[in-house]
Amino acid sequence: LGLQACEELQLVKCIDTLESKIKVVEKYKVVFEGLGKFPGEPCHIEVKPDVAPVINAPRRVPQSLYKELRKTLNELEKLGIVSEVNQPTDWVNSMVVVEKPNGKLRICLDPRNLNKAIKREHHAIPSADEIINRLEGKQCYSVVDLKDGFWQVPLDEASSKLCTFNSPFGRYKFNRLPFGISSAPEVFQKKNQKLFGDIKGVEIYFDDIIIAGADEEDHDNILLEVLERAKSNNVKFNPDKFQFKVPEVKYMGVLISKCGIRADPGHVKAIVEIEKPSDKSGIKRLLGMVNFLSKFIPNVSAVTAPLRNLLKIDVEFQWGPEQDVSFQTIKELISSTPVLKVFNESLPITIQCDSSKDGLGACLLQEGHPIAFASRSLTDTEQNYAQIEKELLAIVFAFQKYHNLIYGHRIVVESDHKPLTSIVHKPISKISSRLQRMLLKLLNYDFIVKYLPGNKMYVADTLSRAYVKEKVSDDPEMLNMVHSISKILPMSESRFKQFQKASEDDKDLKLIGEYFQKGWPEKRKVPKNLKQYYKVKNDIVCAEGLAFLNDKIIIPSILRQDMLMLIHESHLGIAKCKSRARELMYWPGINQDIETMVSKCTICEKFQKSQCKEPLIPHEIPIRPFQRIGIDIMYFHNTDYLVLIDYYSKWVETIPIQNKTATEIILKLEDIFSRFGIPETIICDNVPFNSHEFKSFGKGWDIELIFTSPNYSQSNGMAEKAVGICKSIFKKAFEDNRRPSVGLLEYRNTPISGLGLSPAQLMFNRRLRTKLPITSKLLNPKLFKDIDIELLRRQQKQDNKSVNKKCQLICGLVIN
Repeated sequence: LGLQACEELQLVKCIDTLESKIKVVEKYKVVFEGLGKFPGEPCHIEVKPDVAPVINAPRRVPQSLYKELRKTLNELEKLGIVSEVNQPTDWVNSMVVVEKPNGKLRICLDPRNLNKAIKREHHAIPSADEIINRLEGKQCYSVVDLKDGFWQVPLDEASSKLCTFNSPFGRYKFNRLPFGISSAPEVFQKKNQKLFGDIKGVEIYFDDIIIAGADEEDHDNILLEVLERAKSNNVKFNPDKFQFKVPEVKYMGVLISKCGIRADPGHVKAIVEIEKPSDKSGIKRLLGMVNFLSKFIPNVSAVTAPLRNLLKIDVEFQWGPEQDVSFQTIKELISSTPVLKVFNESLPITIQCDSSKDGLGACLLQEGHPIAFASRSLTDTEQNYAQIEKELLAIVFAFQKYHNLIYGHRIVVESDHKPLTSIVHKPISKISSRLQRMLLKLLNYDFIVKYLPGNKMYVADTLSRAYVKEKVSDDPEMLNMVHSISKILPMSESRFKQFQKASEDDKDLKLIGEYFQKGWPEKRKVPKNLKQYYKVKNDIVCAEGLAFLNDKIIIPSILRQDMLMLIHESHLGIAKCKSRARELMYWPGINQDIETMVSKCTICEKFQKSQCKEPLIPHEIPIRPFQRIGIDIMYFHNTDYLVLIDYYSKWVETIPIQNKTATEIILKLEDIFSRFGIPETIICDNVPFNSHEFKSFGKGWDIELIFTSPNYSQSNGMAEKAVGICKSIFKKAFEDNRRPSVGLLEYRNTPISGLGLSPAQLMFNRRLRTKLPITSKLLNPKLFKDIDIELLRRQQKQDNKSVNKKCQLICGLVIN
């Protein structure tokens, strides 16, 4: 009998001793190479039904990267990771392109809008105590990490469409779970648990699989079973992160070995190696940290007395033996129980982060107890970062340091740098390249940033100034170039450069850019001309050489007159011009500038309309766009126009007609209905619409026709109002030597007073692009669900009140 037959008949048993990591990787080469795919049902991403889908505008990618980007997309398509999309999708995410120093590209999704809509899976994860008890006392350990972890998880068709993204070559969708999806940790735990969870001696923590054996032979058998199962199920491991036969393993903040468990020295290294204070300010910072933790420290006053003595006004700073003993005692107390606690995965997590001019500090806290301390020096390169970049770097440092503890949990970050609270929520395209690179590192974490004044940031502040002195290398990923700049202002390249040049030459905006990078000074130190900006400083973002207040561009002074001309190009009134400008742009005093311009406009003065005299009786308010429309005829400069207005959105259409016959009008209405759909009701005058042919048209198209009172066209007040609006736009355009189309566009895009939404938004759920600069985000469709009918009714009442102000109702007349 041969060896194989003997093994099958269980006549002999081969003991396979795993001698080295290299040999294991070589033997199971198929497990450590290529892209894997988890077996079983594809992953389904569940979204909340009440969250409106978001369609992000395409982002600009430099022309020089097109060839490499096309190549990368083709490679991902061949691997089945992405595929082209040729049908409409509700969600379209932004693509982020990361260029590595070697010229290769990494394609990421910016899923932050999608993450807000995702329902997190609640998959039961074994408690840390259970796992630690099972791992404790084992003789031999190994840890395997899944290669390109998320990409091994296939998505179902519906979830794949949720992960659609824009590219210069069209839309693509991820067929595998992309990096940054908020529900990924739970999905991974579930997949790993299902595949490997039944193997005795295996513990799973998200994408890490821990193998623990009672002895070397037991360990080898367990590891072989894991490798064989991975091989038969096409799951791949990362050879670079494979820890083979290590004497102890780190899990949830403790080190586990055959000797038992012990605290991770890395958690207290920042305290143990903290340098003694060199002046009174250093003592104040140290005592601030001690006071913060004082409720956990017995006899704290006696311990700190020698240090507090040095703070007396009449005492010179001289560090002696008493202070040395006090300092060492403080370090010992802080870095041991009862002050320091073991991490508890069921408790809320808070991380304090801070940055000084040359160091970073962080402290992980649970219920006020410190769990771990960390600090490091800044590299020469990092010391030249802007302050906001250093502060965000402190968060990146903390998250990387505590990854094994915090991954998959909700984290509250406390920072004394207030701009961070808004920066982390900005679109990646709206911030500087260096901040973009840092935010990409944080995409996989679920966190919020809360502002905590510096005088309460005791621990992190102290650690960032008295950091561990050890050599730190620059992060190679910070050399990557992130190409995620959206076409911030959808306009031509030359116009975009005009805005950049004007912003660069504007002294105020240049100084604002410096403040954004380095942090704003105290209010009293801010120049008088920037006081107005100081009030909104936390909402100001600088990107691509431009300054923004939230999603509105801050206009450089040299371009403000041009913007005023564009705002008033259609000769709308003061209120509408202000409303139009308010949603697109900002500069101090913009309202006053608009009032001045409109009040001095000779064309507006010439065509100022007179008051209506007839009282209006309001129609019932429709509940959706194009449910009820009004039509009328307008005559202007030897041409008749069919004017149409939607009662719900106030959207107007003007169509030139050759004559006022029913045949001509029906022809134009059919064309309009082919675009907007068929209304339920048309309100119109008797002449020229009360003809047999027009009534037959209404009956054939299932439209209710309501005719106004004879010789009293004002009973079709909405259509009359539309004619007045259109005639005013046409007259002013003619006087100004312009075509009326621009005026109609501006009217359709201007928010309705008291409602805050424009006819375009009510009609199409989006703004229309005009000549005025506007950010891509403001052009994205947004579903306005259930517009408040009461609000529309109040607006109608206000309109009637305005019209009827000088009208008198005649007694004895009955409606209809």
